[in-house]
Amino acid sequence: MVKTTDYISPAAQVVAIFTMAAVLMSPLCCAAAPSPAAMGLPGCETRCGNVSVPYPFGIGPARCYHSRGFKLTCVGHGSSKIPRLLLGDGSVSAFEVVDITLENNTMRVISHGLRAINMSGGSGRWSLGDTKTVGVGAVPPYSLNPLLNEFILTGCNVQATLVGNGSLVSGCASFCAADGHGDGAIYDQATSNANSHIGCCQSSIQAASTSYGVELKLLDISLPKVSDVDLPVNVLIAEVGWFDFGQTLDDLKDLSRKADRLRVPVILGWGFAHGASANYFKSFECPDDVARSICKSANSYCRDESMGIPNPVFGVGGYSCQCNKGYEGNPYLTGGCQRESKA
Repeated sequence: MVKTTDYISPAAQVVAIFTMAAVLMSPLCCAAAPSPAAMGLPGCETRCGNVSVPYPFGIGPARCYHSRGFKLTCVGHGSSKIPRLLLGDGSVSAFEVVDITLENNTMRVISHGLRAINMSGGSGRWSLGDTKTVGVGAVPPYSLNPLLNEFILTGCNVQATLVGNGSLVSGCASFCAADGHGDGAIYDQATSNANSHIGCCQSSIQAASTSYGVELKLLDISLPKVSDVDLPVNVLIAEVGWFDFGQTLDDLKDLSRKADRLRVPVILGWGFAHGASANYFKSFECPDDVARSICKSANSYCRDESMGIPNPVFGVGGYSCQCNKGYEGNPYLTGGCQRESKA
């Protein structure tokens, strides 16, 4: 008997070749994607509820944050309550942190309640907190971002001025005008808004600071009696766009009644204070020693945030780190800036 060789058709041979090629290539085509860049130091928590906590900020032991001013406290973690991230040691007066951005060095915090002013004294102060909460000594890492916040006043026939670092930085006046009937008891609710300075007003803030003084003055001019309006005087600093300036006087009264429950967003700027650089008026670059001390990624650079800005967000000598163009991640960590992923 003649033994026959198994016959394999050309088509089957082609299929076998492509199948083997696919098997050999599969490790290459299905390799695991690069792991995302770390946002915190090893062994340190980088989230509190829904809020990301990137280094130089940190929660927990001191090794998890750069320095005392960057310490944050996560309260309610591991309990049935929704975790909240607070500035500093989490004292009662501390701001609640809801967002931290490395790219533009901002932090969105929540201030609880309006700042009601007792008109018998006629003055008050708005502050980021004491040094135990927001920094060490007189150089905290935070200040108000003047471009992203505004000064707001509610009340009748009152003028408010905002003073920062000894200079006037904002101010406006609010009126409660009669509707023309002459008895001073009836007010035109339809036109009561900040655009007309009736019942409330707003003004941009011209300079950054860690605290501001508020000075109030009742306007001693020939205006109708406003005691029947009973609109409390409140001042606040809030993120631009948060306050509804189309509210009527009745709306503003209701706002004052629930003042203690309000969650007012404020945008802070943050940075590293090292004093003015030798090239302060020449470039946006940092001194080499500053760059080496804070920018740890090889694909990052140091930036002087105060350079060329008339009213700097951080004050003179505030520095930050940024990833080089084409990179993303955390420049404050070794290996923290990685090539941008292609979608």
